[in-house]
Amino acid sequence: MTDRSISTAGARLAPQDRLIALELGNGNLSQGIRFALRLAAKQQAKAAKLSTILKSAAVMAARMEQQS
Repeated sequence: MTDRSISTAGARLAPQDRLIALELGNGNLSQGIRFALRLAAKQQAKAAKLSTILKSAAVMAARMEQQS
């Protein structure tokens, strides 16, 4: 079953913007971009906990392994 609430998008970032996004996301580029977007939209924005990021990575890895 595919989760349709999440989409993948490519973005070109200047090196400085990439570093900022990595810092905002505690090393996770996507999380940093989401953080910045929420902040820009004046929504509640907080950095994800490392444990949350690692759990998400484990779920994503398991799904990728199932597909291959």
